[in-house]
Amino acid sequence: MFFIGLSVIGLVSLSRLPIDAFPDIDLPTVIIATTYGGAGPQTVESTVTRPLEEAVSTVENVRRVTSMSQENISFLTVQFEWGTDLDQAALDLREAMEFYRGDLPRDVTDPVILKINPSSIPILFIGAFGGRNPAELYRLASEVFEPRLERIEGIAAVEVWGGLEREIQVVLDPDLLGARSISVGQVTDALSAANVNSPVGRVERAGREYVLRSVGEFSSVAEIEDVVVAKRGDVLVRVADVGDVKDGFRETSDEVRIDGHPAVMIMVQKKSGANSVMVSREAREALARIERELASQNVSTRVLMDSATFVQTSIASVREVIISGAFLAILVLLFFLRNLRSTFIVSLAIPVAVVVSFVGMKLFGLTLNMMSLSGLALGIGMVVDNAIVVLENIFRHREAGTARRDAAVVGTSEVGTAITASTLTTLAVFLPLLMAEGLAGIFFKELSLTVVFAITSSLVVALTLVPTLSSQILELRKPSENRGAATGRLYDVSVRAFARMDEVYYRLIQRALRRRWAVIAGAAALLIMSLVVVRLRLIDVEFMPDIDQGAIEMAAEMPVGTPLEVTTERMAMLEQIVQENVPELENMSSQVGAGEEAWSAFQGLRGSHSGRLRLQLVPRRERRRTTQEVERELRPLVQSIPGLEVTFGGDEFHAAILGGGAPVAIEIRGYDLDDSRRLSRRIAEIIEDIPGTADVRTSREEGKPELRLEMDRERLGVLDLDPATVGAAIRAKVDGVVVTQYREGEQEYDLRVRLAEGARDGFSDLDAITVTTRNGVDVPLRNVVDIVEDQGPAEIERRDQQRVVVVSAALSGRDLGSVMREVAAELDTLSLPAGFSLHYGGSFEQMQESFANLAQVFLIAVILVYLVMASQFESLLHPFLIIFTIPLAVIGVIWILFLTHTAFDIEAFLGLIMVSGIVVNNAIVYIDYTNLLRTRGSAVREAVVEAGRRRLRPILMTTCTTVLGLTPMALGLGSGAELRAPMARAVIGGLSVSGLLTLVVIPVLYTMVEERRSRRRQYTGSGSS
Repeated sequence: MFFIGLSVIGLVSLSRLPIDAFPDIDLPTVIIATTYGGAGPQTVESTVTRPLEEAVSTVENVRRVTSMSQENISFLTVQFEWGTDLDQAALDLREAMEFYRGDLPRDVTDPVILKINPSSIPILFIGAFGGRNPAELYRLASEVFEPRLERIEGIAAVEVWGGLEREIQVVLDPDLLGARSISVGQVTDALSAANVNSPVGRVERAGREYVLRSVGEFSSVAEIEDVVVAKRGDVLVRVADVGDVKDGFRETSDEVRIDGHPAVMIMVQKKSGANSVMVSREAREALARIERELASQNVSTRVLMDSATFVQTSIASVREVIISGAFLAILVLLFFLRNLRSTFIVSLAIPVAVVVSFVGMKLFGLTLNMMSLSGLALGIGMVVDNAIVVLENIFRHREAGTARRDAAVVGTSEVGTAITASTLTTLAVFLPLLMAEGLAGIFFKELSLTVVFAITSSLVVALTLVPTLSSQILELRKPSENRGAATGRLYDVSVRAFARMDEVYYRLIQRALRRRWAVIAGAAALLIMSLVVVRLRLIDVEFMPDIDQGAIEMAAEMPVGTPLEVTTERMAMLEQIVQENVPELENMSSQVGAGEEAWSAFQGLRGSHSGRLRLQLVPRRERRRTTQEVERELRPLVQSIPGLEVTFGGDEFHAAILGGGAPVAIEIRGYDLDDSRRLSRRIAEIIEDIPGTADVRTSREEGKPELRLEMDRERLGVLDLDPATVGAAIRAKVDGVVVTQYREGEQEYDLRVRLAEGARDGFSDLDAITVTTRNGVDVPLRNVVDIVEDQGPAEIERRDQQRVVVVSAALSGRDLGSVMREVAAELDTLSLPAGFSLHYGGSFEQMQESFANLAQVFLIAVILVYLVMASQFESLLHPFLIIFTIPLAVIGVIWILFLTHTAFDIEAFLGLIMVSGIVVNNAIVYIDYTNLLRTRGSAVREAVVEAGRRRLRPILMTTCTTVLGLTPMALGLGSGAELRAPMARAVIGGLSVSGLLTLVVIPVLYTMVEERRSRRRQYTGSGSS
């Protein structure tokens, strides 16, 4: 009844577990995005980024600060020490930046703090298009789609890109301003003061209290024209006297296209912890309702990307892996036990362990994701191991004629201590994983916890449910009872097969015991050969496997300064190439240019010269090519477009989320822009010459043309002006300034003041701009500023408050480890300018950090396994012998990776760590039973041989159930299988080789050590007598 009740609780827990692609985890990293519209990269760096870096550096537990200054936007990525409370850290950051707020320009927006979380990746991209103009599309998207979607529970934010955004513009005529001696600042001040609603107090009247509220907000565009700007004598100068008020659109800085047609794009971001599948389903239902309501307006929507689709297919794939693995494990049990009731008893461990795991997942706040379900898939073959050992021992006693109840009691007691110790050794492997730092530690936490839940419940089942059921329903039938039937003949065949297996093993172990040094030499030779394979670098080394999610990202760039129209034309050519060469294409969306929103920079959009194309392919089962194969075939084709440089890969936000960024990333640290530019070009040339690299680019692009205003500080001082006042005045006249919001119903629109288009073009117009002093005197800009044409960088990156240029590259046909070895060898011969240094970043840096952390985990795991065994055997020697099964497992891991052409990555490393806790189980049970036989009077060799023959069947059963249980995962079939296959293959290889060699090598080592100890005791005894 206990297990039935627990199963019910588990099923209820399963129904309430959120579903997502990856664990819902908080990385110790935040991004600070600050917008400074109209400012170039160098201005953003000096006036925004550097003050914020100083502010951030005062916060406790800050590990690293990197920044990127682009046109209009500053980004700071702040990494904290592992274990830092990000909520408290975010509060500390806000306080620190508020303290430095006065050092920032007035027009800078308040910094936005974004905590990095995989769930922060948008889950839906929706395209809206049809027979409407861009302005109407944007209005419908922002006023209908956006608020309706934001009301859905679980959606955190909705953003609209593309189209034309409404804006109220006050366009000033400089001649009219000059004729009336009015500055732009006077106009902006007047408009800002005139558009205000504010409470002014309370009054009592006729015994009632009234709240006084002044109403001054504009109720129509016409009212803006009547705002009084100044008074000249008896004449009031109004806005209409110095310019025009237009109900127009914000200046276009980006454009969205879907399948080659103008459109708007709607990005949907879910809340942390929300169920991705449920949020996606409700959003799709809301879209369908909205589209029906807008049927008469000829507006259509299309879901361009839905991460829930990948989540659902990945979860379904893992579910199939679990079911297939369980089925194969049960077949193995039936083959070895040859008894349906015995198979049923052991098989119960699988559903019970899985269901109990759901209870643990719910209690610990885990989600159903690829990692947690991979833990269940890994545990499927292992959860029956304990039950197999117990039942097989009970079964053997029953075959010897022992009564059912007595066989259950004696059989369980004989192996209870051993399986408890073996379970603890397996759990000991996952304990350091739970405490590991770095991306690998947090990524594998849920997988480790799920395995711990499953293995722990399997031990309880083996020690309680298995003997209970065995004492009640386990029956044996003699072969004679089944003769004449097909099952009887199969039973007879299996009996002869096992007898033959026992006979072969008996001869093998006898021969091995006669040639013990040959066995040891053979095992050592296998290990040395395996290490030679590693030394010759015949196994690829990667950080993480590429996952085919059915999407391809392409970043495209023209020379810096290219107008938006030209870039759009080249992007159309790129779209044409894709349509002609990718028959697997489901939909295609592109974005050209960069708005002032932070998301543009997150996608790698840096200005009017840049664009991004996203391809959504049909599901994997409907196409022959993987996304990587499509990329390889497209790469040479897209290079034919004049002036357009195309690279493949994910956007900066995904890189920040999952860590790593580009596979190859060389950081050049140094201040001088010219030296860093020359050095980056040289390193880019070196990397391009290395086979296997592709899409080589530098983060320091050719500068965008700019006009540098060099101020005469002495003249400014004489005229009672300062650089900040001059800069603000120029910005208001050139780019315009948003002075207030125009409200219409529930919607708010920017009210921007700027000069007429013709007054903002060319050097001469800038030269004629006037700046008003504090005394109201208009000073021509040429009197205090020299205008110099220059070229500034498109973006400036900094790391730990140093300027840095990153030369990055993708990989094509080679592994990361071999490419980076060649890169390092070439860069070692490079001479650097004074004050410059090189550092490795990107995926390689993450790989080194993760491998170092996992190496520590592996060492700690081996130590913990040894300590657990030492406490069980009350000896330091026997656990030392058992530890030799780990090098045997390493042999299997190396060869299976080599033979299956599987790269050694963090998934395979995790498989190696898991193997170190699993492979000792067979040796533990073997040596424990050998010691039991010796206590009953058997000699060493007799006990070794007898223990091997009696434990042969359970060792083969546990090995085969785990191996076959993992086989569906190792085959790499289904969505997200690339993430699971290396781990499963490593476990299969290590367990298979170690399981077989353990039956020979461990008995040999045991006899050598025990006989040597016996001779030493005899020698000591004879010497003392």
